[in-house]
Amino acid sequence: MRAAKSIRRGLSEAIAHAKGKQAGVHEYQPYEVDVANLRKRLGLTQEQFAARFGFSVGTLRHWERGDRTPHGPALILLNLIDREPKAVMRALTAWWKGDALMQDLTPKFVWRNFLRWL
Repeated sequence: MRAAKSIRRGLSEAIAHAKGKQAGVHEYQPYEVDVANLRKRLGLTQEQFAARFGFSVGTLRHWERGDRTPHGPALILLNLIDREPKAVMRALTAWWKGDALMQDLTPKFVWRNFLRWL
């Protein structure tokens, strides 16, 4: 019976949250990241940063110029890189072969698998 009670409470909280009420729900809001500053702080060129973290160079350039802003999984990955660059690089080490990054590495893939790699 405890499982049913827990599910019922969770559903009530989700409905309240959907209606705009704060009902024990904690929502993570990623902060904006100055991508150019982050990249320079890490001492990487645009090409190196893009390859290391699975972004296209074109997308990175748009972010740095301000033509576009990162959102979704890319923004969350940038938040992680900004806060814990060594941890992210350590987590991605398994996907490196020398200087060549495997092609299937995307921000969405990294975000979904990041905690598993730590």
